[in-house]
Amino acid sequence: MFKRILVPLDGSARAEYALPIAARIARAMGGSPHLLEVVSPLIDYGGGCDLIAISTHGRHGLERWVMGSWLVC
Repeated sequence: MFKRILVPLDGSARAEYALPIAARIARAMGGSPHLLEVVSPLIDYGGGCDLIAISTHGRHGLERWVMGSWLVC
């Protein structure tokens, strides 16, 4: 079911708590974790972002009700 699991890391210990959980799920599902390092820019380029809009899988109807709207790569 879950083959590629995205784990965003920002350098904090709290973010790293997700690593063993993601690894355990990936191992059980025959998948793999994908690590994404999130960094802050050294220079503020004038306002940065106020909102990030991300699309989902496009599921609808019964499939969305059953699977939810999880963001998985």
